[in-house]
Amino acid sequence: MTKDKCKNCFTVKVDGECPKCGRPVKYTEEEIVSIAAEYLSECKTSAELPTIAGLAVKAEIGRNTLYAYAKDYNTTFSNIFEKLMSEQEKVLVNKGLTGDYNSTIAKLILTKHGYSDKQDIDLSEKTFEHIRKQRDKYSK
Repeated sequence: MTKDKCKNCFTVKVDGECPKCGRPVKYTEEEIVSIAAEYLSECKTSAELPTIAGLAVKAEIGRNTLYAYAKDYNTTFSNIFEKLMSEQEKVLVNKGLTGDYNSTIAKLILTKHGYSDKQDIDLSEKTFEHIRKQRDKYSK
C-alpha cells in the first residue's frame, strides 16, 4: 500500500492534507480566471464597482487567497486581477466626476490606485526670495 504524497514537497499527506503545504487550492488557474471574468462581466452589466472583496465573495474564498492566487498564478489570473483593478479605477474616476458616486468615498478608494490629495509646498530659500521681491515691489 502506497502512501499519498504531496505533489509540491513530497511529504506524506495526513488526512488528505500536506502538513507542510496545507490544504490544496480550491480552484485551478482556469477555474479562478473563469470566475473572475464572469464577475467582471456581471459588474459591467449591473453597474457595480468591481472589488477584490466582491470577487472573493463570488468565488467563496478569502481576499488573502485571491492575493495568493495572483502571486502563484502569475500569468493569466494576474492579468485578470490587474484588469479588475483597472476597471475599478476607471469606474471610480468616471462616476466620481459625474457625481454618481460619493466623491469622498471615490477619492478614498482611489488612493489605492496611486492617487493622492496633497499639495507640494516649496519652502526653499528661493521661494522666500521671490516673496520678498514681490513684497518690496508692491510696498513702494
